[in-house]
Amino acid sequence: MGVVHASSLLEALSFRHHPSKRISLRELVCALQEEMNAGLENGLLANSGPSGAALHAGVLLIQHELSSVRLTVEHASRESEKLRSDLQEANQRSSLLAQEVDENHAKQESIRRTQFKQLEQRHADQLRLVQEVAQADRDQLVSQLQQDLDKRQQQLLQTKEEESRLKESLQAMSEDNARLSAENANLTEKLASSERANGRLIQELDGVSLMAELESRCEALEESQRHSLTEQLNRMSAENLQLRDRTDELSAEIELLRGQLAAARSECVGLGPAWRSEPTMSGAVKRRNGEEEVIEDHVGKVRKREAMAMGLYCSEVSPRPLSDNQNGWKEEGRSVNADQSLAAQLQEVKQEQCESGPVVNSAGGSTIKEQLKRVFEKLRLQIVEEFLEGNDSVATLQNQYRSVLVQQEERHAEEKRSLFESHLLKLSALEAQLAETQIRNEDLVQLQTVMEAEHEMELKELRQQLKRVHSKDSKQEEYENLTEALADLDAALEKELSRDCEHDSAALQAEESTTKVEELEKQCKTLESELDSVKVEIVKILIDNEELRLKVRHQQEDLEMEQKEAEERMEEKVEFETALLQQRIKHLVRDLEDEKQRNQMEKNALEEDRRDLESRLDMLRTEFDRLDEYWQSKLDEEREIYDQERDSTDEKFRSLELKIKEYEELLGQGDNSSTSSLSTIEERANWEKQLNDLEEESEAQIKQIALLESQLEQLQKEKEEEAARSQQELDVITAELEATKLMLADVLEREAKLITKLENVRENVPAVSKSPPSPHLNRPLSPTPKPGILPSGYSPLKSKGWAKNQRSPASLSPCKSYESTIDGVDGRQLRRSPSLNSGSSEPHRACRVDISVFQSLNSRLKQQEQRCRELCYALQCQKHRTEQIMFETKVQHQAEINSLETMMKTSQDTLRQMSLQHKQTMDKLTSSDSLIMELYTENARLLETLHLQNLSHSTASGLSM
Repeated sequence: MGVVHASSLLEALSFRHHPSKRISLRELVCALQEEMNAGLENGLLANSGPSGAALHAGVLLIQHELSSVRLTVEHASRESEKLRSDLQEANQRSSLLAQEVDENHAKQESIRRTQFKQLEQRHADQLRLVQEVAQADRDQLVSQLQQDLDKRQQQLLQTKEEESRLKESLQAMSEDNARLSAENANLTEKLASSERANGRLIQELDGVSLMAELESRCEALEESQRHSLTEQLNRMSAENLQLRDRTDELSAEIELLRGQLAAARSECVGLGPAWRSEPTMSGAVKRRNGEEEVIEDHVGKVRKREAMAMGLYCSEVSPRPLSDNQNGWKEEGRSVNADQSLAAQLQEVKQEQCESGPVVNSAGGSTIKEQLKRVFEKLRLQIVEEFLEGNDSVATLQNQYRSVLVQQEERHAEEKRSLFESHLLKLSALEAQLAETQIRNEDLVQLQTVMEAEHEMELKELRQQLKRVHSKDSKQEEYENLTEALADLDAALEKELSRDCEHDSAALQAEESTTKVEELEKQCKTLESELDSVKVEIVKILIDNEELRLKVRHQQEDLEMEQKEAEERMEEKVEFETALLQQRIKHLVRDLEDEKQRNQMEKNALEEDRRDLESRLDMLRTEFDRLDEYWQSKLDEEREIYDQERDSTDEKFRSLELKIKEYEELLGQGDNSSTSSLSTIEERANWEKQLNDLEEESEAQIKQIALLESQLEQLQKEKEEEAARSQQELDVITAELEATKLMLADVLEREAKLITKLENVRENVPAVSKSPPSPHLNRPLSPTPKPGILPSGYSPLKSKGWAKNQRSPASLSPCKSYESTIDGVDGRQLRRSPSLNSGSSEPHRACRVDISVFQSLNSRLKQQEQRCRELCYALQCQKHRTEQIMFETKVQHQAEINSLETMMKTSQDTLRQMSLQHKQTMDKLTSSDSLIMELYTENARLLETLHLQNLSHSTASGLSM
């Protein structure tokens, strides 16, 4: 750049200069400006020195910056010019592109118009085919709906008949069940009373026979046998003492077992805390070992009445159903009656002994026979007691009682099982029938709910009966076992106490009496010891029986627990299945309600469509009537106009003929008068020329008249042809109108039939869910008839206006030619008038007559032309009006076609929706059928399992018994 001392200048400006590094030009300029500003402020700026170098460097830098800025400006200007040129080229290209695009668009528009016309034609053909197919489908659908309706009505009648028959059979079965249950109750009561009477009679007979045998044996005994018996009696008395001690120990153990049994029973039954404590009676128990007598405090003995009171209290406290309590009291009554009879017999014997006791005491020196009698009486009493308490008789009675109970239980179980199975079979059949009827008819839903409620009630009753039976059987057996064991123990204890008392009294008497009595007492003791050993064995057998009963009870409890668990599982399954059935029934009811609402919506839509079609049909009828009247009036007007024109032209031609005849007569008279009366006229060339011209003109007029007549004939022919053609068109139009009326009547009849069938279908058949309203329901009411109503290519506004327009130029052309000829003749005559005025008077008058005639003809022709112009204008107006009407009718027909297309599309959509809904309902019905079959199989399987469990329970109970 030419800066002197650049390195020193940079160092002065505090720039550390390194040859390998570059310095920012902007920073350097800023530093120089600051230095120059500081020098200017201080007034130290000079050309020499560091300030001058800085000034020089700053100027050079500014110049360099200016040159760089100029270069950038020039570069920017060149770029802007280039951009302008590019912009102009782009504008030219865009204009060319726009032209090409416009041409392209025009071509595409023309192509699209042609395609649109082709598509319209194709669409019209397709629409016609679719209408035919839709009509066929509609007829087929109506026939199918009618068939389905008939089938469902038949099915509904069958289901109603089956329902009434099932109700009658159910009522009859319920009456039979009630009658049989009453008969069963009466028979059970009679059987129980007969069994009680039989048992009582058997006991009485056995007791009487035994007493007779004992008395006979005692009488037949000899003295030696009596001695042996006395010895045995003493021995038995000794053994009796030992057994007495053993019985005391056993009684204590029994009391402990009773307490444990009460605690276990309170835990099993769940009565809460123990309601009774262990009976502790502090009674003195007397033990004898030889001559020593030891009195010990021990647990007292429980009497029979205490056991009975405890049994009654247990029966009152334990929660039991009413029927179980009644049965239990009956069984208790039996045992109590038997015990009371035995106790009464023992009391009688004891009273006899007590009565005989004072007699013995009073007669201290009685004989040995009396003592032996007393001993034998004691033995008889013991034998009677042993007989009454014997293991064999008790076992036989218990076995008989148990066999009777088992038979009753088996009979009751079989009856209940058969009743339960019959009820389950009935309920399964009813469920299947209810499922079928629910699928087919909505009215049977209520019946199904009622039958389900009855089913649940019957199941609850059966479960309660089963629970009652199980609880009754278990509690009854337990109670009977306990009462029997307690009664046996109490009887044994009472007998031992009575024996102790008797032996004590006998011992006192024996001490007072002789040694023989002691020997007899020893024999009695031996007999008592033997009896005590027998009693010990009996007690052991009873204990074993109690253990066996406990085991059986535990097994029965286990079986009851298993049965309860099985019943709970069954109940859970049944509840789950019933819940599923209820949910499915709710879903089906909801679907049926939705289907009802949807069908109601469709019915309303069809009603609106029917009203719309009826209104459109009325409008079409009125429109057709109006058009018929309009075109009939137009035809009448055209006929009148044609008649008027024909009459006017006839009058014109008649007037022209008359005038021509007058002209000919005038010309003939003029010639005759000139030859006869007038002088000769000087022959001149112009006159001859004029005459020739007139002759030529007359010939031309005659030719023109002939031409006009021919044209008139042609016009008449054309008018007649047009009239015939218009008549034919009118006939065609009337025929088409009648055909359209017939088609409309057929369509109305079909629509009415279809609507009535659909109404019948929707009134009789319940259908399952809500559908959204179809879009064609919101369209406005417009008179849009179906395309099949109007014939193809029918345009009623074409024929007459077209004939009128076609007729107007032909009818006007003769008038124009005739006017031109008249104008030409009139002009020539007017041009010729000065020469005619210069002639004689008669030719001049004839010429004036010709001119006036031609003027009148000209005025008439002008009037006719004016009238023709007015007619042309009226015809043009009529044509314009007819074209406008045609355009409006075309637009209206196009709108009607579009509306019909939309209606067809909507009807097809509705038909598709209805078919889909029908398929969905059929799928739902099939799924419900499969579900019902599964439930039926599951119910049958559960019945089989229940039957097997009952069989296993019956076998287990039989084995335990």
